[in-house]
Order: sequence, then structure tokens, then C-alpha cells
Amino acid sequence: MRTLGWIKPTEWREVRYGTSRAGAVDVPIFTTASVDALPETHPEVDWEQLRSVGKGRRSPLAALVKARQRDKTVSYVVRRSSRL
Repeated sequence: MRTLGWIKPTEWREVRYGTSRAGAVDVPIFTTASVDALPETHPEVDWEQLRSVGKGRRSPLAALVKARQRDKTVSYVVRRSSRL
């Protein structure tokens, strides 16, 4: 949902695991209001299907991300070719 631009973190927090500094990652933090608003702002998504995706299974949103990336690539190619 972040990749699609549907939601943005309000802040980032460093979370450490293990004993070394190398085991630290930055984790995005979202408000519950922004997460709760997603089904209303994106009714095109089958939220029940999305919630039922099993552990280790590919999210149906992955297809939307690929489609968006493909559209951006096509748009870029068209803009470049129109300049030639």
C-alpha cells in the first residue's frame, strides 16, 4: 500500500534486534486512522480477499504495483519518443 502511494508513514522508528548496531532497521509508523480509512478510499480492492491471504502467499496488491510500474514505464517511453 505504501508502494502504491495509498498510505504514508507519520514517522519512522529505529528497531534493534540482536546485540549489534548492524541489527537495526527503520520501521514506518502509521496512524490507525489512515489504516482504517483505506477500505473507504479504495473500494476497488476486495478487502475480504486481501485479509484472507495466507502466510507466505503473494498479495493481490502485487498485481496493482506491477501494473502501476508498467504504466509509468510506458508513459516514460511515450514521452521520450515524442521528443525525438
